[in-house]
Amino acid sequence: MYKTLLVAAVGFFLLASPATSQAEDFRQYVKEAQQEYGAGDFINVQRALRGAMMAISNEAPLSVHYFDPVTEDAPNFANFTVRKNNVYNVDEPILLYAEPMGYAFYHEGDILQFGFEADFELMDSSGKILGGQKKFQSWVIDSRAPTCDFYMNLTYTFTGLEPGKYSVRTTLHDLVDQDRTWFDYEFKVR
Repeated sequence: MYKTLLVAAVGFFLLASPATSQAEDFRQYVKEAQQEYGAGDFINVQRALRGAMMAISNEAPLSVHYFDPVTEDAPNFANFTVRKNNVYNVDEPILLYAEPMGYAFYHEGDILQFGFEADFELMDSSGKILGGQKKFQSWVIDSRAPTCDFYMNLTYTFTGLEPGKYSVRTTLHDLVDQDRTWFDYEFKVR
């Protein structure tokens, strides 16, 4: 059942397009924020600025603002402990924290939707691809307000790697506007 719903949601995203006239939306939200600020209504200032952030996100290219190896999954945005090195024991999981930016939103009534699919490729030190998987992880998010602080916990477990240098490339695909980006993490197995 869950898989069927996910496939249906992904299909919907593929047919959708992000909100239109982003520059106009951005200017309108900023104007609203200024008016609300002048009136002392700081709650609505924040609401308008979130709208401006959504308009910019829809226009910006998808990118990964920040990624790092971590000691454990982050429980929430920007709350993580960076791993001190990139050296792993054989079969030790690699935990990465990532913050994508520039993802597109789609309006479905009062609901805002955005989402990603992730692929990965494992490479040796010469760049030879040793393996990988398309669509190894998916995120489909519905909210009633723009979610501008989104993060991902990624776990890679590569069994049986010989000691040496490797890298894993994570590619993110925006399910709304089909934009994509990637980032590489180099690591050593001892």
